[in-house]
Amino acid sequence: MNIHHYTDNPDADWQGEPGADDAAIARLLEWAGVELPTDYLDFLRTSNGGEGEFDVYPEYLRLWPIDTVLSANEGYQIQTYLPGFIGIGDSGGSDVVAIDLRAEGAFTLQAFLFSSLALEEAMFVASSVEGLFKSVKRRE
Repeated sequence: MNIHHYTDNPDADWQGEPGADDAAIARLLEWAGVELPTDYLDFLRTSNGGEGEFDVYPEYLRLWPIDTVLSANEGYQIQTYLPGFIGIGDSGGSDVVAIDLRAEGAFTLQAFLFSSLALEEAMFVASSVEGLFKSVKRRE
């Protein structure tokens, strides 16, 4: 995936941060203990977090830098309430966005209310991180 096509596009409503270094990626992978989607890792190498407007729910999204992924997953106990998911961002409000790692090779993004973190209330966001960035809004 060429994430640069989406994150570096001056017409895209995306404000990214500098990319993560190899040590931060290694720390995330060690913490996760499972395979993470290649497109997500490519995104982090390009933009270690950021925010933007999308044409999918929840429309506004903050993707967390690695340090926030680690601290927020621990603090909100995401793996306790959503086994097989890793939170990677939020809507700036009531929703957390998480990668579903339960199906090997099919890493969809789902949104959950922070207040319940209930699997049965999952809201589909995108079929992949690349799919999410294909829906980034254009600046007007």
